[in-house]
Amino acid sequence: MKKILSFILVFSIILSVAGIVCFAEDTLQKPSVVAPIEEDESFYPVEYVEVASNSESILYADMKYGFFALQNRETGHIWYSTPNDVATDTTTKGADKWNLRSHLTVNYIYEEDILSAVAVSSTNSQQGCVENGSVNVKTIADGIRVEYNFGDIGVMIPVEYVIKGASLIAKIDVAKIDEGKKALITDINLLPAFGAGNSSTDGQLFVPDGCGALIDFNNGVVNQTYEKKIYGDDLIVIPELDRTVDEEIRLPVFATMVENNALMGVVTAGDGSASIKALNGHETRAYNAISSVFNVRSLENLVMFETKGRRVIGRLTSLPKEVDTYEVRYTMLSGDKADYVGVAECYRNYLIEEKGLKKSTAKPSLSLELYGAIDVKAAFLGFEYSKIKALTTFSQAEKIVKSITEKTDAPVAVRYLGFSNYGLLNKKTPTNANAMSSLGGNKGFKSLQKLLDEQDSVLYADFDIVRYRKGSKNKAVKDVFNQPVEHTERLRSVYATKLDLDPVMLLAPDKLYGAANKILKAADKKDISAISLSTLGNMIYSNSSEKARFHRYSFPSEAEKIFAAYKKAGINLSVEGGNAYALPYVSRVYNSPTVSSGYNIFNKEIPFYQIVLHGYVALTTTPMAQSIESNTNLLQTVESGSEFLYGGMYRESSEVTNTRYDHLYATEYTLWIDKAIENINRYYPTLKAIADSVITDHYEYLPDVMVTEYGEGSTKIVVNYTNEDVVFDGQTVKAQDYEVLEYVGGGN
Repeated sequence: MKKILSFILVFSIILSVAGIVCFAEDTLQKPSVVAPIEEDESFYPVEYVEVASNSESILYADMKYGFFALQNRETGHIWYSTPNDVATDTTTKGADKWNLRSHLTVNYIYEEDILSAVAVSSTNSQQGCVENGSVNVKTIADGIRVEYNFGDIGVMIPVEYVIKGASLIAKIDVAKIDEGKKALITDINLLPAFGAGNSSTDGQLFVPDGCGALIDFNNGVVNQTYEKKIYGDDLIVIPELDRTVDEEIRLPVFATMVENNALMGVVTAGDGSASIKALNGHETRAYNAISSVFNVRSLENLVMFETKGRRVIGRLTSLPKEVDTYEVRYTMLSGDKADYVGVAECYRNYLIEEKGLKKSTAKPSLSLELYGAIDVKAAFLGFEYSKIKALTTFSQAEKIVKSITEKTDAPVAVRYLGFSNYGLLNKKTPTNANAMSSLGGNKGFKSLQKLLDEQDSVLYADFDIVRYRKGSKNKAVKDVFNQPVEHTERLRSVYATKLDLDPVMLLAPDKLYGAANKILKAADKKDISAISLSTLGNMIYSNSSEKARFHRYSFPSEAEKIFAAYKKAGINLSVEGGNAYALPYVSRVYNSPTVSSGYNIFNKEIPFYQIVLHGYVALTTTPMAQSIESNTNLLQTVESGSEFLYGGMYRESSEVTNTRYDHLYATEYTLWIDKAIENINRYYPTLKAIADSVITDHYEYLPDVMVTEYGEGSTKIVVNYTNEDVVFDGQTVKAQDYEVLEYVGGGN
């Protein structure tokens, strides 16, 4: 039953002075609710009372409806669980109007509709719980526990909100969710409007898309909501169309930044089964907000009778009992820490303190990817067979390395792809560490390894323990229809399947540790001390097999067990892409994200990923020579303090024409080696000097002129992406170029 607002509270804006003013207890502004425009308009009276406090924060809550407010003791700033001025909002329309007033929005499917469902339905806690008076709130240690009873679908979801230091921890007690008998949950959007900024507020949302992106409040982009899964789409689901330009989310972190305050969210439990969702303000939405979504289950469809009487059958993936918690930690930042650099520093500290991230021992290098062997189709007397074709033998790799190191002081960090098994793409899952005879065998590999050791360089032997084409389908990941998931390659122009190529299967997650352990033992026998587990740090998936169900929720912890075992054995590890769960265990990330997806909703691209990790993990750019805009790639590398990466082979590029490896065309090393030497000779002294330093500041000096600072400003790198020369601190920076400025005793 609705009630008339029985009191009018005046909305106050809390001002902070550079985040350093401390407020006395009796001067802290208490949470308030803005009155409706018309006095007879019906809204719920929110009565905040203090429920928990510590030396850094205060938590207020309404004990009837569950709304809460988090206050920073230092600045007095208040972050509301839902906007406190919705009573005056006449702009927001449609589902947004109710979702932005809710603590939870829930997607679901009625059990009776599972076989025929092609889409999910949605409800929210404002309409489904608050209006029905079906919210139960009670105090617990350091906070409150709220039970949201969705009477319309017969579901109860318990959530705890507690404070710790300057943070609020929001935890869905997944094990205690009661779904009843009517509906099954697919997704829960937790706190979709926590810290939301309204249409009159200046601020930004930080989205961890690719390297990172910012969304300006009220940027006016209409009909676009950003929502993407952390660590990428579940590979158990094969899309009808391939994405060609999207970047993945590598870090489970997001933030709202308002004036001199910021609220950073980190998914601390359940990141393997989560998404990031961002809403911008425009003509039909008065608020800007960012949040996370817990992906409980996924709806998968099977199309039957495609040519006659097309029918779609739906199935839901299952939720295993071991999935018991979904948790997000929100941390308040203020003053000069309330920007994306401060958020990156705070997240880095989280990785250090909670995940064991340590300073890297990797030497700053010129990074190389060398392509070993491939298998191609051939014919003899009318019979088709596969044969191995060497693209770069070990002796040829030595020539490439020597031709570089003879002309530069920089070490090289070589990731050798396709040196074992059947080359660049497994036929069977690898079980040994034997180098391919067509490349020079174990003796040739040892010779290359010795050369790199003598030059204080590193050779990562790459093993793909995830993908394979031949072998037992019982070990492969299966979909909800208990069929092996087979990834096919498609013609990029029309997305038609290449029928002449073997599809790729994925090894079931419960088999990964065993496969990795075999490689670890084999590598030990071959004295291989540096290994690239490329795919394990670059992708994520579930398994719906009837015999071995596995939820992607658990994939990060499964991968971490493998990484931890390798690190304990003294292996120098690298990965590709660099999902967060891999970072505490690796020395180098190849192909780290250097761009965002570039969606219209984004206003600015930032090297957030690199700001977090610089000085702790060596990061390479994407391959320089294969970039569409190679000079832009070079400038992005320098801006973020990353390593150049060149990928190539010794043989002529025509060797991969009309094969499944034709994407390697134009990688012949002679095409890029001179430019690589020129670039690294100029950049290496700077790279060597900053390798151990964290990025202390990053900003846009002029449009498309970026400044990155190290060591409290003792080194500044100015990158000019424009077509005109600019002057920074008396130094001319040429168009499409960069300059390094050194300062004694720190910058100005």
